[in-house]
Amino acid sequence: MVRKITKNSKFSIILIVCLFTVGVLYFTLSPSKESYASTVTPEKINDTYDYPTNIDIPEDIDPEGKALLTRTKTEADEDKVENWELTWSDEFDGEEIDRTKWTYEIGNGADYGNPGWGNSELEYYTDEAQNSYIEDGNLVINAVKEEVPREEAGQEFFYTSAKLTTSGLFSQAHGRIEVRALLPEGDGLWSAIWTLGANFNEVGWLPSGEIDIMELIGREPETIAGTLHGPLSSGLGITSDYSLPEGKKFTDDYHVYSLEWDEDELEFYVDDTLYHIVNKDESNYEYGEIEWVYDNPQYLILNLAVGGHLGGAVGEDNIFPSEMKIDYVRVYEDTNPETVEEEMIDTIYETPGVIKGEKSSGIDQFKNGNFDNGTDGWDTYVGFAGDAEIATENGETKIAIKNEGEQFYSIQYFQGFFDLEIGKEYVVEFDARSTIPRQFQVVVDNRAYERYLDETFELTDSTETYSFKFVMPANDSVSFKYLMGLFNEPIGNEHNIYIDNVVFKETGIVKDLESKNDESTDILINNGSFDDSFDAWETYILSDELGEITVEDGQAKFAVKNEGDMFFTISLNQMNIGKAKKGQEYRVTFDANSSLPRKFQVIVDNKDYVRYLDEVVDLTTENKSYEFTLTIPNDDDINLKFFAGLIDGEEPLTKAHDIFIDNVKFSTNLVMNGTFEDSLESWEPFLLSEELGEITVEEGKAKIMVQNEGDMFFTLSLNQMNVATLGREQEYIVKFDASSTLPRKLQVIVDNKDYVRYLEEVIDLTAEDKSYEFKFTMPYKDDVNLKFFAGLMDGEDPLYKTHEIFLDNVSLTSK
Repeated sequence: MVRKITKNSKFSIILIVCLFTVGVLYFTLSPSKESYASTVTPEKINDTYDYPTNIDIPEDIDPEGKALLTRTKTEADEDKVENWELTWSDEFDGEEIDRTKWTYEIGNGADYGNPGWGNSELEYYTDEAQNSYIEDGNLVINAVKEEVPREEAGQEFFYTSAKLTTSGLFSQAHGRIEVRALLPEGDGLWSAIWTLGANFNEVGWLPSGEIDIMELIGREPETIAGTLHGPLSSGLGITSDYSLPEGKKFTDDYHVYSLEWDEDELEFYVDDTLYHIVNKDESNYEYGEIEWVYDNPQYLILNLAVGGHLGGAVGEDNIFPSEMKIDYVRVYEDTNPETVEEEMIDTIYETPGVIKGEKSSGIDQFKNGNFDNGTDGWDTYVGFAGDAEIATENGETKIAIKNEGEQFYSIQYFQGFFDLEIGKEYVVEFDARSTIPRQFQVVVDNRAYERYLDETFELTDSTETYSFKFVMPANDSVSFKYLMGLFNEPIGNEHNIYIDNVVFKETGIVKDLESKNDESTDILINNGSFDDSFDAWETYILSDELGEITVEDGQAKFAVKNEGDMFFTISLNQMNIGKAKKGQEYRVTFDANSSLPRKFQVIVDNKDYVRYLDEVVDLTTENKSYEFTLTIPNDDDINLKFFAGLIDGEEPLTKAHDIFIDNVKFSTNLVMNGTFEDSLESWEPFLLSEELGEITVEEGKAKIMVQNEGDMFFTLSLNQMNVATLGREQEYIVKFDASSTLPRKLQVIVDNKDYVRYLEEVIDLTAEDKSYEFKFTMPYKDDVNLKFFAGLMDGEDPLYKTHEIFLDNVSLTSK
């Protein structure tokens, strides 16, 4: 499901990065069962949840989408067959926190490899009595401002708080989770009740799934949010907000925050009022099956954060200490085997046409650029201390700004998502002015915030027409945004921005992004399989009597009568194959054989004949594959040449013979310093603590000296971050050599910044140096990292002996 962000959606734009957590060994506790009669009645649900009626089905929608939009069953139908029985709870009626039910995460995330918990948070979590305790039948999580800061990884932290989890103690798949809590108010506070996949340490954050049952930002005490974070919805998530009636605050009284979770959907409640549904079938329709990762057990997390991307700037110190009080936590399972299938999809925030049926026509769905219909089709976001009202006036959109807020994205006006196509050129045009001079930004970006258009300029009190063009490098769904938050210094004055005559459309120009051109920085061999021609190749023969070069059976054939007296007398060349980059490693591969044993030379050089590769191979009658790597010392345009003349130091054969070559490829090793030339340059070693070992270079190999594997796979790792941007639906190959002085397992992973894994392999190392090769296909365009993990693999016993792992010849290439 693509979440259409509404005017009340204060959480939807923010990148909410998961808190990097450890301790995933889990089992399910089974206390004595108690019956639970659901307080949610069919009548109450129908009164509170605005299921759509009289749906206008788009004519061009596909059958699958139409079937989704014509469903009639609701949560009220499902409620009739639910029978909840208690499986786990904590009523907090003892004198101390029950450590058989709860464990803690300590610090600010650096010890977990995730400083600031991925959100630039300011708190240091403790298990101390001042930060979490039992009082009057409540668990109290207390955020405190410290006189003496806590220290971690060279940083000081002036706030302490607590984060309790059931990781390793309790987890469950599906059921009902209830938490009754009283939340704190104040700038910089961030309360959260959430769950994380119990397989987190095996698959990473997004593939394990995160369910935010409740998040409240202390500066906005009247609004909470419920959100799912999966592999494709990522940091943005599939989210919805809820506000109490009559402007009441969640910080004034206790409320019950609940999640009902079964095999086909998740439902979010406040005081048994249903406000957000995420349906599996709709998620699969929008994202594909990769997004739905919510059929595995999840463990519970309760925390009160300070600051961070979502918590924002900390306000006056008198908000401290601040208490988050939890009356109880209860988890139930549905013991009734009856189910209700094909419930209505969540269209409360997005009209049915916004799913795949209308989106398929792409940019045609952009509408109301002249604001004849008010703000119809446009969405707004105001947050991070921003204060603005957006409406139409005299046929223009007027953004009345009282405060720009704390971030450039604090005030937004946008439409999307739209499906744009690779190679097509698009234009954005509009008129704009401001009552005072100020910065203004227009952006076209995708769900991962990768920008295809990004323009910032100054508005004046004179209406100007602005026009920007861009070409899509890939097929992608994008949103179109105006950003009007804080740029550089605060303006400090109330002002108005006016926008009109907005156009977002195709220009009609289509560019061939796959063809080779003079400005390409890619290294490309054209026609390396010699498909019935020498297209892109140049043949050179010093004189006709030396022989000829032709194509036979899809191979290049050198019919050599006489080698002449120099190596270059007969050659096959491809000139200007591309601009090689300084320090980048490349690989040349080809197949070759000869009807007589002889030597054959392959060279990569530049226009001045400076050689970057110069190899002589011994050909036989057996067809063999050859592979060579090279690194260019400076950016340079290069050529690839094969020489079949008389190789230096060799005697002429004096017999006619044939040489065949095929499958010529020149690939880029996207990994920098994959041969570890005397250093770990471009690599980032990670050790959870120094006593675990050391990562160095020895004799041109990366050496991971392991004294102790620790208790998790990631405790020792060697990583190359942001290796490259890989293309959608492209196949890639990871290769490396590895050995270990003791038999053990090693894990290699290719993932993105959100820990979504595109390659995950565990190999058995021995003392014998072996070569490993793995292939994977990218589901979509993304920036990736390459990581080798030498900690304790899941399901393995520790070695308890010091040993060494060696890595060399690491490469990541396109197929």
